[in-house]
Amino acid sequence: YYDVRAQDLKLEDVTSSEHNAKILRMLRDDDLASTEEEEGALYIVDYTKDYGNTFFVKEGDDWGWLGYFIGRNKQISNVHLFYLPKDGEEVSAFMEGIKHNRSIEYLDFQHKIEGDSIIDRLAPFIIHNTNLKQLRLFEVDLGFNCAHRLAVALIQRQHKSLTRLSLKYNNLSNEALEEIIAALSGYKQLESLCVEENLSRRDQKYYDMLAHIIDLKCITSSKKNAEILRRLRDDTWDENEDLFIADYDSDCGEYFCAEEG
Repeated sequence: YYDVRAQDLKLEDVTSSEHNAKILRMLRDDDLASTEEEEGALYIVDYTKDYGNTFFVKEGDDWGWLGYFIGRNKQISNVHLFYLPKDGEEVSAFMEGIKHNRSIEYLDFQHKIEGDSIIDRLAPFIIHNTNLKQLRLFEVDLGFNCAHRLAVALIQRQHKSLTRLSLKYNNLSNEALEEIIAALSGYKQLESLCVEENLSRRDQKYYDMLAHIIDLKCITSSKKNAEILRRLRDDTWDENEDLFIADYDSDCGEYFCAEEG
């Protein structure tokens, strides 16, 4: 359907504005403009946002065509999704297109949505996109079943090139996290894993499971505190040095300054 109609399609007929038609045209023609801040990035939002290449979603925008052109684009590197429609068929059509993309390096979901509505099409994208380095799922209600399917996709992925994985606010239990962490065992380039604000029980197993893979910067308020935790974790602490834990910092000794965050 999409392949047959793509070149002759009047983009104004499937978008809500001239601006959005321009974004689709750039995606279709592999001519995505770069900004000083971020090269090859696309933002999808439902509010006014004057930043880079932004698709302002309104009634009249066809999600199937948006996903199709993203999926076929060879230039786009970052996709930031701050909005997805409530209509399940629109989400399915959009994700069906996205799953074919092979150039995206950073896929960023920041919209409250049921994991079941995206995971089966997100999985082939994860498996086959060899360029993917960063994945953030924020407020995507994964639960155990979706977490299992995500873990399977991570295992089946041949290119273990992920460097950052963020799964905040995703309704993940200890069992779900355990599956995902096991699936990451071959990802030697992984630098950052963030899993805060889930349903996990903070028991000994939780800490043992995450100790050597969690991004310490995600659980501390400063680089200095993260470095102190790293030295404690890796047993590289100088046994002649004392550790001070306080609500203030000091240059006199090693102070872990406990603040919010």
